[in-house]
Amino acid sequence: MEFDFFIKLLIVFVPSFFAMLFSNFVIPFIIFITYKKKLFDPIDSRKLHQRSIPRLGGVAFAPIQVFTLALTLVIVYKLRLVHFQIKSWELFPMF
Repeated sequence: MEFDFFIKLLIVFVPSFFAMLFSNFVIPFIIFITYKKKLFDPIDSRKLHQRSIPRLGGVAFAPIQVFTLALTLVIVYKLRLVHFQIKSWELFPMF
């Protein structure tokens, strides 16, 4: 019983840890592309910032988190560490 609980905790924390590590590599690359293509938030009277801010700074957060969570679930499911009792038609009901 404790082993299942430990695995379920790992399903949450391991992807978060890897997402944090992966984002440390991806976000500087996205910021570099933003500066190269000059994709900045314009400065006007409604903005609080005083200098140019890259627009794509937060684009990587959600896709990285979703990718690492999905990858962890696939690995756990394929290694049969936890039995999810999920049918294939429940995953993609529209197909």
